[in-house]
Amino acid sequence: MSGSENEFSVVFSDIMSFIAGLFILLFTIANSQNSISDYLSEMGLRVGGKNVEQTQKTTSEDLFVSEIKNFIQDERLSQYAIILVDEQLIRIIFNDPILFKSGTDVLLPESTAVLNGFIAIVKRVDNPLWIEGHTDNFPVNPGGLFRSNWDLAYYRASAVANYMMSKGIPPSRLAVISYGDQRPMTSNATVNGRKKNRRIEIGIVRVKRTD
Repeated sequence: MSGSENEFSVVFSDIMSFIAGLFILLFTIANSQNSISDYLSEMGLRVGGKNVEQTQKTTSEDLFVSEIKNFIQDERLSQYAIILVDEQLIRIIFNDPILFKSGTDVLLPESTAVLNGFIAIVKRVDNPLWIEGHTDNFPVNPGGLFRSNWDLAYYRASAVANYMMSKGIPPSRLAVISYGDQRPMTSNATVNGRKKNRRIEIGIVRVKRTD
C-alpha cells in the first residue's frame, strides 16, 4: 500500500471516529431532552431535598421575623420591644412599661393594641409559644397581692397568655413560665437596668422537621 493510501486510511478512520462520536452525543441528547427536567428534579430531591426544604423554611421564618420587626418599627415600639433569634426560639421581648404598671399584673389599656398587632402575626403560624415573666430584684411589697417576684412574674405572664387566648390563640400552643428575678438581662444597679429586667418574653419555638 502506498504512502498516500496510508494517509487516506488514517484520515478516513479519524473522520469515521468523529462521526460516530458525534452520533452518540446527539443520540444521548435527543433521548435526554424529554426527561431532563424530571431528571434534574429527581436529582434535586435526592441530593438537595433537605437543603431546599431548609431554605424554604428559613425564608418563611425570615419573613415572619421581618413582619414583627416592621410592626415594632411602624408602631414606634423600638424603645420597649426587641426581637432576638437563636437556634431554638424567635424571642420578642416587651419591657415592663409597655404592658404593665409597676408592681401589678393588670395589662395597661394601651398594651392591648401592642398585643393585638403581635397576635395577628402569630396567628399565621402554628408554632408553640412560651410566655416568660421576669422582674427586677426589688422585693415585692410585704402583705401585697404577691408573695414574691416569682409570683409577680408568673401572674404577668399568665395575664398575657389569657389575653392571647381571648383573641383566638389556642391554649394548646401556650406555655407560661416564671423566672422571677433569676434571669436579669442586665445589672439591677441602675434604674434603666431594672426597667429592662422587668419584662415579658414571648418565644416562638422553631420546630425542626424530622423527615
